[in-house]
Amino acid sequence: MTKLGEQAYHRQLLEVNVAAAKRFAARLRERLGSVLVITPAPFVAPRWGQKEYLAFWETLLRTRVANVFFNDDWQYSSGCAFEFAVAHDAGLPTWDAQGASLSLGAGISLIERAVAQMAADGIALNALPTNLARLRELHGAATKE
Repeated sequence: MTKLGEQAYHRQLLEVNVAAAKRFAARLRERLGSVLVITPAPFVAPRWGQKEYLAFWETLLRTRVANVFFNDDWQYSSGCAFEFAVAHDAGLPTWDAQGASLSLGAGISLIERAVAQMAADGIALNALPTNLARLRELHGAATKE
């Protein structure tokens, strides 16, 4: 990616998403009171690649988190889909932006629609299909129990 491309990416996507995540976390803090609320969006670890970043958040989810909330339109984010899969694999309750329970099946449906829409629009899917496959495996295992 060129320097100009990186700057445009940060301005048009990353900065917008980080600001939205911070606002969402602030609303959750107001709603939940003294509960600790963390958000991955503004976290930056210099020299970390995506692999290290996701491993860190997976460990945090599995060891330090009791509930996972997802902001509106989370299903378009490969990172959020990964976190949704980890949360369900770890048995953590998941919630939508309004505080309603977000089941594994509902999350899969949201991601399926997002993947179809993004593919139709020619938008790069990144790891969404991989995370969707992982969620489908989890769903299959859950329905066999």
